[in-house]
Amino acid sequence: KYHEVIAYVEKLGTTENLLNAKDIEHLVGQSYFALKEYGPAAEHLDKYVQSSAKVRQEDIYQLAYARYRNGQYAQAITRFSELNAQENSLGQNALYCLADCYLKSGQKAEARNAFAGAMKFSFDLVIKEESNFNYAKLSYELGYENVSISSLVGFMETCPASAHIAETRELLAELFL
Repeated sequence: KYHEVIAYVEKLGTTENLLNAKDIEHLVGQSYFALKEYGPAAEHLDKYVQSSAKVRQEDIYQLAYARYRNGQYAQAITRFSELNAQENSLGQNALYCLADCYLKSGQKAEARNAFAGAMKFSFDLVIKEESNFNYAKLSYELGYENVSISSLVGFMETCPASAHIAETRELLAELFL
């Protein structure tokens, strides 16, 4: 009942003087996040994270993802970077989103490194495949010819049914030329 949580808290007005203000911010932030309203979600989750001594990794991820979806890539990068050491599905997702933030910020080398991290995990095979392809493609774009050749050939062998196969073949042809 996410809408009811939000409506109830809006009736209260400011939450600053309430006894459990940070917990209320957390609930409201999570409610907005569940409704995919990332602007207000980021605002409330940020208040919660800033006022809490210890937060769960999932809360950091939600805040980072909300910033990412709002196009606030620098802030998202900061938060996603806090999660890149996680060796679980949350860490894999965080690395993939971090890589995309770097790409959208024009930081291709950092994106390549984040994709390399995300492709090491097999928690989400779609993310693994996308990361593998993007790592190979960025290796090509950044001039790592030997790495890009081996990565692209490896991608073709491990993901022969991928939607990226045609582009992979084109990149390999350009490299060999």
